[in-house]
Amino acid sequence: MAELHMATIVFADVAGSTRLYEQLGDKTARQIMAACLERIAVTVESHGGRIIKTIGDEVMSVFDSALKGTLASVAIQENVASDPRLAPYEIKLRIGLNHGPVILEDQDVFGDAVNLAARVAAQAKADQILTTEQTLELVDADRLKGTRLVDETRVKGKQRPVRLYEVFWGELEEMTMVGGGATNTARAATPTVKAVLSVEYRGRLWTLGPERPTLSIGRGDTNDLIVDDRHVSRLHARIELLRERFFIFDHSTNGTYIRCRGSETRFLHREQLPLEGRGLIGCGQQPDHGSDLVIVYQVNEK
Repeated sequence: MAELHMATIVFADVAGSTRLYEQLGDKTARQIMAACLERIAVTVESHGGRIIKTIGDEVMSVFDSALKGTLASVAIQENVASDPRLAPYEIKLRIGLNHGPVILEDQDVFGDAVNLAARVAAQAKADQILTTEQTLELVDADRLKGTRLVDETRVKGKQRPVRLYEVFWGELEEMTMVGGGATNTARAATPTVKAVLSVEYRGRLWTLGPERPTLSIGRGDTNDLIVDDRHVSRLHARIELLRERFFIFDHSTNGTYIRCRGSETRFLHREQLPLEGRGLIGCGQQPDHGSDLVIVYQVNEK
């Protein structure tokens, strides 16, 4: 019987590689991909990891600890982004990692932890690092630039939803926008905020600002604002203060509807939208003034 070992599996995939081949042709694109994969491999080895295999434009590697795997993931993103050979082509990576029991056999790695790492990588956006809660629990938070909960998703073979966290990388003032593809937005360490956001639901009021910059919304009892309805996901959406603006991020199955005064209703699905003025939020269904499930928000200038 094969022996189980605890390890961290990291998948790093080049986002949009098809575009490069179409724009640059096979020969040039292959050279760029080779330089990128080489940069990834060198970074993996310098952080104590081992390359298991390369599948197309995706690299699978293994580390003996969650800390090494997480720090290597951050370094991979930063090294590829800063490589002068790659910078002109705006190479962007999707990285997913997970720590758990694996089987090491014939220079390959197998097991449920590997499958979960692959699914996490598939959820990541360009320029993003995603990992599981069980992996982050093994990492000293002081060694990281920051993390945030971005999704809670069902995974085949798992009885409970898996919580996914984004691991920040790059300069401290930059953070990947969930659902926004390759868009980055500046994030000041101590932002000067010119507005506060009021959120009202069933007679309860939340006020967001520098002291309380986030609000989670969903059916799960761990959320700040709980909406108990079958259309609502366990972790449905989050409102966050980013620099001087408030954004709502949808993480749900059925989407989030935003109706701002004087404008048409917007539908979000795994996307983000800045909140302005006064409006209504509907989780999984259109916001109706007469419904007790509607969430009211208002941005108030200070």
